[in-house]
Amino acid sequence: MSAPSTEPPFELITVGGVSVDLYPNNLISGVLPRLLEALADMPGDRVIVLDDYQLADNELWDASLDFFLEHLPLNVQLVVASRSAPQLPLGRLRAHG
Repeated sequence: MSAPSTEPPFELITVGGVSVDLYPNNLISGVLPRLLEALADMPGDRVIVLDDYQLADNELWDASLDFFLEHLPLNVQLVVASRSAPQLPLGRLRAHG
């Protein structure tokens, strides 16, 4: 059995034609704005499903999802499936539709 990798589990991806790294601190400042822009530019409606969200047990994921929801384009719906309530302002989100 090999030793666990010491490399972080992040990689370089392309979002909206721009390469960005997936280092967690770059999610809100780099990855998500580009992803949101790319989604807004797509024709037609889109549905994104996040399954097993209870496994995202990190405040950064909750903050990133909150940012994503706050800036979600009108042509995109987000479905979050979780075995427990996410640490999000659910009342505010429900009130805003």
